[in-house]
Amino acid sequence: MDSRDALAQAMVELAGTEGFDNVTLEALVERAGATPEDFDREFETIEACFAYAFGQVSADLNGAARAAFDTTDGEWRVRLRAACYAACGFLQSDRIRARFAIVEVLRVGEPVATMREHSMDAFIEMIDAGRLELPDSESLPRSLAVTVTRALADTFAVSVGRGDLDDLRDAVPELMCLAVMPYLGVGAALLELHEPPPG
Repeated sequence: MDSRDALAQAMVELAGTEGFDNVTLEALVERAGATPEDFDREFETIEACFAYAFGQVSADLNGAARAAFDTTDGEWRVRLRAACYAACGFLQSDRIRARFAIVEVLRVGEPVATMREHSMDAFIEMIDAGRLELPDSESLPRSLAVTVTRALADTFAVSVGRGDLDDLRDAVPELMCLAVMPYLGVGAALLELHEPPPG
């Protein structure tokens, strides 16, 4: 592992356990097995290191969700449900990484805040695909998917912030109900409350 990736991994571990506000350069280079000179060569600031690490983690999270969406057979809501469970599984697999990417990202200023917004694009596209289920795909705006995605992200942030990662999967039926309702109506949305996780 080169020094850039080692520093990024150290950032994930430190921010994910102690909080971004408590990450120091000294602790970061020590955890990474690097030197201050290595850090200066790779990053201009602590925030830049966080941004690089966040880019890696969010790409992995989105990749897991998108892969589930793309490889699951069935109608849109079945595929979206698979993506939601895949995202939960990714977060539950590593609590430190989950806290880093979902909670601590909220404590860092620009440009990380902008990166977080862009990191939602994958879910926005998957949710917006619900418009293709409608007789008139232009009857609902894409901005609806943006609103729904932000609501899902906020729910994840609350659960991860409380340390309730075991409850993330339990929240998927309600999240799916919220996501499905604008596109398929109340009946289909309520069905989501009783759908089991993918086998």
